[in-house]
Amino acid sequence: MSNILVIGAHPDDETLGVGGTLLKHKLKGDSIVWLNATKMDISNPILSSIIKEREKEIEKVIDHYGIEEFIQLDYLTNSIN
Repeated sequence: MSNILVIGAHPDDETLGVGGTLLKHKLKGDSIVWLNATKMDISNPILSSIIKEREKEIEKVIDHYGIEEFIQLDYLTNSIN
C-alpha cells in the first residue's frame, strides 16, 4: 500500500489533473490525502450559497475517490497568481 498526496490550487484540479490515477490508487487500496490550497471568501454574502454547494461537491469527491484526509489551506481563490 502506498501513500498518495494530491495537491490542487482549486477544487476540481484533482479530478481534471489526476482523476483517473486517483481511481487506480483507490482500487489498489492506497491511502489518499488531498490538499486544496484555496477557498472562497466567506465574508462575501453573495457567495454563501455557492460556497455551501462547493462544500457538498467536495464531500462527494472525497467519497468518490476514497480520500482519507482532506486538508484545506486558507488562501483565497483569487489570491494565487
